[in-house]
Amino acid sequence: MPNSIINHYHEELEDWHNTIEFYSGEIEGFEASLSDLIHSNTIPHLAENAEYFLNQFSGLRSEFGGIGMELAAQEARLEEKEKMEQDVKYASQVTQQQNTLRDRMKTVEQHFIELKYSCQQFLATHHR
Repeated sequence: MPNSIINHYHEELEDWHNTIEFYSGEIEGFEASLSDLIHSNTIPHLAENAEYFLNQFSGLRSEFGGIGMELAAQEARLEEKEKMEQDVKYASQVTQQQNTLRDRMKTVEQHFIELKYSCQQFLATHHR
């Protein structure tokens, strides 16, 4: 596998890592806002909706954590440059794993973005 592809994969993994860190910070902000809303409001319907968002964000946090571990494993595979250059089967497996990570990251990111905008609308409507 050419070094240019390995370098591209490294850059892609670093970008995903940075994206996960950024989204994790946003999730913390949403969780704080939702918790504030729950504690400052006694209307059960609002608390139920806020809990829904909190649960969804918690699930996303777990998914991002799992992807983070997979990113670290993929980085380790990419560090074996000699093996990547000499073992076609290994290089193919690394490429397949990169594609799988890309698809997974795309799916989880889309879910996060949809949830983010739904939560922003909910907070804008119900936050005091």
